[in-house]
Amino acid sequence: MINFLILKRALILDPAGVKFSSVDQKFQQAIDELTLRSKSETYPRPFVNVFGSFKAKGLGTLSPKYRSNGPGDTLRNSAWTQRVVQIGEGETCATAKLKKGYISDLQRLTLVKDKKRPMPFIEDVAVWFFRSSDVSEIIGRLTDPEKIEKALVKSFKQELGLTEEECGAPLALDQYHNEYWTKPGGSLCHAVIDVLLPRSSRPKWSLNC
Repeated sequence: MINFLILKRALILDPAGVKFSSVDQKFQQAIDELTLRSKSETYPRPFVNVFGSFKAKGLGTLSPKYRSNGPGDTLRNSAWTQRVVQIGEGETCATAKLKKGYISDLQRLTLVKDKKRPMPFIEDVAVWFFRSSDVSEIIGRLTDPEKIEKALVKSFKQELGLTEEECGAPLALDQYHNEYWTKPGGSLCHAVIDVLLPRSSRPKWSLNC
């Protein structure tokens, strides 16, 4: 899940193609926007994969090495390059794009096999993406939590260039919401944000979490 979203964001930042490099600014910006929880150089595990992190080792937190051996290595894996990611040839650091027809394999690569586990809410992913942003221009004078979530989701889709088809594969849209979770403030990503995000990095708004 997180690897695909990082790829999508990086492709918005650089439509010519993504370079899976620790020195590529656009790729690293995408990693930061979707996984960084602390900019402190002394923080032992500054990154976090919020998807499925409630039961993951270390609550999904990741070491600084994630920059160099995280999504870049995963997206170069044959499981991704066979059907989803197209990597250029003959370059020292080849650029990557999405292959035609990649949607058919997207769910298989982004979701866990346990069908009983609830899918991530797209609202929560949007909340996480804007966690360190001033979203006043996005939400304006809105005060209703549900309307705020919808505004954040719309902006999130634009920031990553996500289509409805892409969102429906790895994310839970309204029609997929699992009965075990209630909104707003009852889903997994809200809890992860509250537990893992340093207070100095908390967003400048609240969703009654």
